[in-house]
Amino acid sequence: IELSSLSSNLQALLDKHNLRISKLAKEIDVTVSTLSKLINGQIEDPRATTLTQIATYFNISIDELLGLNIVNVTEDGVNKKFANIPIYTNQQMQKMNTLVHVNVSSHKLLEIDNSHNNYFISQFDGLAMMPLFDEKTQILFKRTHDATNKQFVLYRNLITDVIALRQLLVDGESKILKPTNPDFPI
Repeated sequence: IELSSLSSNLQALLDKHNLRISKLAKEIDVTVSTLSKLINGQIEDPRATTLTQIATYFNISIDELLGLNIVNVTEDGVNKKFANIPIYTNQQMQKMNTLVHVNVSSHKLLEIDNSHNNYFISQFDGLAMMPLFDEKTQILFKRTHDATNKQFVLYRNLITDVIALRQLLVDGESKILKPTNPDFPI
């Protein structure tokens, strides 16, 4: 268990819900001392019952409370489970500079430096992905240099310096980056 994640997540939940430790302790029948020690990272191995009570109260999973991003992926017919896949917001994505060339005028596909595994999660805000994806939808991406027809890709427009989600359409030698929002240009 990464205590800093548990500590910061618990504090963030209290702040988000405008809740005092004493009120939470009373609601879930856990001592104030225990909750304080969890927030301060002083408990090395918290009890499962305590974690369950906290997670249930806030209507989140224990994995979310612990700061684990557990994702199930089926790849080549094999089910795999990954923990701690990085999640990037569109603001974080705009600051990334590692790119790989693709044969589309004025555009590059985005390559994420994610050395611990081949996956990352992207979350876009706003209307850019509408109507295909709702706002705040998280999309799991696999790092690859070989995007194929109809796959979704991240790319950076070199003229506007904006990173966006597009669907790659391949027709012979032609490659088109189609936006998910029909109001945006191809």
